[in-house]
Amino acid sequence: MSVRAVYRELSNFDYYYRADDDTYAFVENLFALLKKLNTTEVFMTGYRFTHEPLSNHFDGGAGYVFPREVLKRLVEQSIGRHDKCPSYEDTRDDLFVCACAKAVGVPLVDSLDEGGRPLFYYESVAKYFETSRPSSTEIISDNPFIRRKRVSEN
Repeated sequence: MSVRAVYRELSNFDYYYRADDDTYAFVENLFALLKKLNTTEVFMTGYRFTHEPLSNHFDGGAGYVFPREVLKRLVEQSIGRHDKCPSYEDTRDDLFVCACAKAVGVPLVDSLDEGGRPLFYYESVAKYFETSRPSSTEIISDNPFIRRKRVSEN
């Protein structure tokens, strides 16, 4: 599993970004976002997948990102150690990582741009601009660049 492999290089990076091999990402925009965040903050952010009943995880196709401390918690406290962290063989990578992160208290946070659109998106660029704006956004960051909305734990 890639999380454990990256963990061996823990001191060499501030954030871990996971995406599918066909993901189109503006890496410069990702760097701009991450530069404005605190590397010691504990969170995971990406595009919340809501297309399946009872799903509450970030979509691996859109990619998701979290800081070093979250990776440390995943490997040292959750994967193979926590009863709420499923067996990797039983589920998809994105479901697995999010479930294991939630098991050790990592909040899943949606990232939205100033227009209320998601910063991570799983479909084409054209579809992105067709999406509707969320009705409300709870600001949980002092950073004016990013508005983040807590993902429901239900």
